[in-house]
Amino acid sequence: MATSDSVRKIFRDHRLIPFLILALLIVLYVFSSRLIEASPRIETITPEVGEPGKVLIISGENFGEERNGSEVIFAGMRPNSNSYVEWSDSRISVRIPEEVNSGKLYVRKQGEESNALLFTNVNHIPKRLSGPAAPGMPYIEELDRSSGAVGALVRIRGLNFSSEQGAGRVVFSSSVKEEEPGKPVIEAGVPCLAIDFDYENWADQEISVRVPDGATSGSVRVETDRGLSNAVYFEVAGLPGDRLLPETRGYQINYVVEVENVSASPENALNLWIPNAISSLAQGNLEALRDPEPLWEDFNGVARYRLQEVEPWRRYTVSVTYWLDRSSVETRISAAKVPRDYDRDRRLYRVYTSPDSVVPSAEDYIIALGRRSIGRETNPYLKARALYRMILRDFAPGEESNGTPREFIESRRGDAFDYSLLLTATLRSVQVPARIVSGSYILPDGSTDFHYWCEFYLPSFGWVPTDPFLGDAGQEPDPTLESPEEYYFGSIDNWRVAFSRGIVDIKPTDPKSLLRVKDRVYSLQTIHEEAVGNIEDYQSRWRPVKVIDRW
Repeated sequence: MATSDSVRKIFRDHRLIPFLILALLIVLYVFSSRLIEASPRIETITPEVGEPGKVLIISGENFGEERNGSEVIFAGMRPNSNSYVEWSDSRISVRIPEEVNSGKLYVRKQGEESNALLFTNVNHIPKRLSGPAAPGMPYIEELDRSSGAVGALVRIRGLNFSSEQGAGRVVFSSSVKEEEPGKPVIEAGVPCLAIDFDYENWADQEISVRVPDGATSGSVRVETDRGLSNAVYFEVAGLPGDRLLPETRGYQINYVVEVENVSASPENALNLWIPNAISSLAQGNLEALRDPEPLWEDFNGVARYRLQEVEPWRRYTVSVTYWLDRSSVETRISAAKVPRDYDRDRRLYRVYTSPDSVVPSAEDYIIALGRRSIGRETNPYLKARALYRMILRDFAPGEESNGTPREFIESRRGDAFDYSLLLTATLRSVQVPARIVSGSYILPDGSTDFHYWCEFYLPSFGWVPTDPFLGDAGQEPDPTLESPEEYYFGSIDNWRVAFSRGIVDIKPTDPKSLLRVKDRVYSLQTIHEEAVGNIEDYQSRWRPVKVIDRW
C-alpha cells in the first residue's frame, strides 16, 4: 500500500514529469535503434567486367550476417538461391547468371536497396574487327584511353573518317531509361553534340571528341555517310551521380506560323526560321510532317522555309506536326563527389559562362547578386542550389514578363522566362556554365503555353535540368509531387516539349534583309524571320503548340 502511495505522489509532483518523459524517450531511442538496421552499401565489385557462370565478389557493409531472403540484382535479373557461394555482413560471393545483361547491380535487403554500381557482361563488350567491314567504311583501330568521365577528351584513331566532319558523328552508349523497377535498362546511343562543342578535331584518321552528356559504359562508334564503324568498348567512370528517365509520355503536336497583310512588290522573298523539336535522350522517337517542305530541313536545329514572291492578298501558312516521346528526368548528385574545377580551356565552359545577346551575366548587379547568394561556396552544384533557393525565396510568379533581369529584380514578380533568365545569368556570373531551354508546356487540360527552364553543367557529370518557375509553383503543381521546390532542382517532368537549348545562332542570308526576332516563342534564336528584297512590311503570328493526341 505504501508503494502505491509513493507512485501516486511521484505523478502528482509535476516537477518530476519532464524527467520521466526524458527517461521514456531514451528507452524508446535505445529500443528503436536496435530494431532499425543500417542500409546496405556496396563499395566495390570484383570483377567489374564479368563472365556468366563465374563468381563475382561484392564488398561493402550492412549486408547482414546471413542472407535470409536478401538478394543481389544484376541488371534487373535475380540469381537463383544455389548461385550464392558466400554471404556475410561485408562480403557476398555470387555466381553471375548465364543470361545477364550489362547494367546496374545492387543488393536488396528486407526491401531496402543499396547504392548501385555498373556491372558489364564480358560478352557484351564489342569484338574488334581486323579492318573495315567494306572498302571506304569507317574503322576504329584504337582509343587513346579506355575510360574517363563525361567531358573527358578522347582521341579515336582509325581509317576512313573523312577529312571533314560534314554529317559525320561519334556515338557513345547510353543506358539511362528504366521502364519499371526490376526490368533491364534499355541501351541507347548518345551522339557527341555540336551545341556542346564536343568535337575538338576531325580528320580522316583521327577524331578528338569529348565524352558526351548522358554517355555510359559501352560501345563507341563513328558514323559517316559511308556507314557505321566497328564498336570499341569505353568505360565511363568517375560520375558524381546518376540520371534516370523514369516516366515517358507520347505526344502528337502541331504548330503553325502565319504571314499576311504583306506590303511588297515583285522580286522579294521571306525566310522563316522555324525550330525543330530537339532530339535528345529525354525527347526521342521524333517523326515530323512539314507543310510545305522546307528549303533546309535542319540547320542548327531549325528548318528554313522560303516564301518566294510573296503577294499582298495572300495568307501564307507553315504547319509542322511532330510525333515524339518525352521522358521525365531525375538526377541524383553526390555533392561531395562533384569536382570543384572546370576545364576552363574547353569551349563549352567559355561559351556558357559568358554573356550573350539574351543573358547579361557580366552586368555588375548580376555579379553582385550571384556572389551575395553563394557566399564562400566553391562547389558548383551547391552554388547552383543556393542561387535556385534565393530566387524561390525572394521572387514570386507573375502573369507577365518584365523583359530584363533588372526589371524582374525591381518588381519581384515574373514569368517562366524571367525566372530562367535570372538563374542562368547568376549561374554564369559565378562561373557555372548554364543555358536557357525554350519550348512549350502542356497543361492538364491539353492546352499549352510557351515555357522556359534552364540547365547547368557539372564537371564529370554533364547537364542538370532545373525549372525555377514551376519550383515556385508558377503553375498548378503536380499532385503526385510532395515537394515541387525540391523536385524541380535537378529534375523535370514530361509535360513539355523542348525546341532550343541556349541561343540558336542564325546568320542572315542577305546583308540588306529586314530581320525580326520573336520574343517569348518556342525557341531562342538570333533570327526568326528575314525579309529579302522588296518587302516593306507584313504581319506574322507564331501560334502556340497544339496537342493533337497524347498517350
